[in-house]
Amino acid sequence: MSKQITLWCAAALLVACGGNSVNFSGRGGVKPGVPEKEEADSVVQPPEDRGQEYESAELKLNTDSQENRPPLVKIAIIVDDSNSMSEEQGLLSQGVQELVGGLRGFDVEFLVATTSDLTTLDIKYFTVDAAGLRTESATAPTTYPFLLGQYNLPRASKNEALRLNAALSDQEFTAVKTQIADKIRGVGVAGSATEKGLCTLLRTMTDRSDRAFFKQGDYAALLVISDEDDGSTVANCTLGTEQTYDMVTRTSEPVCTDAVCPSYRYFYSLNISRARLNYTCSENFSNDGVITTRDLSTFTTITTCLGNANCTAAASCSAAQSQYVNTHLDNRCVGTAKTCAVVRQTSSQGLQFATEVNACDTAFTYGGRSYINLYDYFQKAGYETIASSCRETISGYGLPVTTTTPGVTTTTVVPMIGASGRIADAIIAKADGLFGASGYFFSAISRDAQADASASCGTSTTFSYGIKFREIADRKGELGSIHSICSSTYAPALSMVNRFVSRVLSSMVYQVTLPEGGEITGVQIKRGSEVITLILGEDVVVIGPRLEFKKYLTVGDEILVQIKKPKIAE
Repeated sequence: MSKQITLWCAAALLVACGGNSVNFSGRGGVKPGVPEKEEADSVVQPPEDRGQEYESAELKLNTDSQENRPPLVKIAIIVDDSNSMSEEQGLLSQGVQELVGGLRGFDVEFLVATTSDLTTLDIKYFTVDAAGLRTESATAPTTYPFLLGQYNLPRASKNEALRLNAALSDQEFTAVKTQIADKIRGVGVAGSATEKGLCTLLRTMTDRSDRAFFKQGDYAALLVISDEDDGSTVANCTLGTEQTYDMVTRTSEPVCTDAVCPSYRYFYSLNISRARLNYTCSENFSNDGVITTRDLSTFTTITTCLGNANCTAAASCSAAQSQYVNTHLDNRCVGTAKTCAVVRQTSSQGLQFATEVNACDTAFTYGGRSYINLYDYFQKAGYETIASSCRETISGYGLPVTTTTPGVTTTTVVPMIGASGRIADAIIAKADGLFGASGYFFSAISRDAQADASASCGTSTTFSYGIKFREIADRKGELGSIHSICSSTYAPALSMVNRFVSRVLSSMVYQVTLPEGGEITGVQIKRGSEVITLILGEDVVVIGPRLEFKKYLTVGDEILVQIKKPKIAE
């Protein structure tokens, strides 16, 4: 049972530095076993006490109240959208319809995302003072320096979530159930072959924007389906980038002007005729591990065409031209060329000089040898030149130009969790901080050495075991599971999710509406004339605004919740 607690009594003034404050670890409020990790990246930070005035208040709830609803459970389904997943997506969509059918009458929200790690960008601007302090700006600042942050947000968001609730009619419930299954089938199989479902999951949990699917204190079931091991790492699953813009002084290449042009370069070029031998051959390629053969169209080029019979244009290659092609095959080709044709093309060749030599028409010396003109130079090299194509190009150098303009001075990659670490550690740390260690269930449908033993996986060797999924599931214990993707039905995997959701919906859970910046400092139970003070973290676990009672609570009890909130200055 989950209840919404409302404000009961008036506030009194309390100076924070003199009053009691909740400790967000151990006996101070979070669940036992939740690691104290990554304070800088935690989803909710305790209010800063120093010098801040607080109001204290007490919230009251009767446990036999019928006005409150069960907690909202959120289920994120991350689906592999690579080109080998069509059948598996169909099995999952069938199983999810059965899962949804067992949740009639409850509040459950579903989100479907993919392993392709698709994101949108959240653009933010910050002014930066001399001490390095950032202040967010609604638009690009006109003074420098300023910071441009481009942060990755998961493309799937709460705006795309589908929700069940107790008030749905039979027709509405069926429609939502069908929509959830259609979303799974609709992810398609045109996604990336590098599956990064854990990165998608991590970004979804990290998202704190207005469009975020998860929030602090949620209950969650996290389901990933993929036929490959996950390619996510903390290094390649970044939050985004930050670029510093400042005024930058640049010195250009020297520019030649009428007044200043101390040196020149002279470039003489002409056109040559060359032969392109177009041919096809067979190549082997892998389609999700299955090797097949297809035609490859490519070419080789002959530039030394003066007196070269192989340069003769023809719709079909001669025996000599075919032999030339087969000795210059693309390294992707298997066997010999299957078709061959020769076409003539024109390209440009030239020489550069420090002084004007009129190489198109007069003799010159180059590389210690003398030539009648540029045509003579290239003909002796075996090139077939085109008459009257020689031309002269002059480029001049002058003095460099110095300019000062806005530009990027530094670009920094912003890590999602930290500069180092493993993706399994990052997933568990983020989920523990967001949902509480016992507030979420992790399940994966993948290839797995243990799970495959009871499934028919055939003889295919084109797969990899979901090692990262197995690690997370094992570390979650009874709140984690792995099921073989080779199974003919995914009902066993989804029944584990259903079991977790059912446990949550039947647990003694209450959701407190906290004012902004507020926190829970104590919980008491009033039973008749007796008032029992509970130990935070043992008798009752506090996860943000959520209360999970481990003992003492019975029907008829009154729950007294002590909170503090920042005092608003008059």
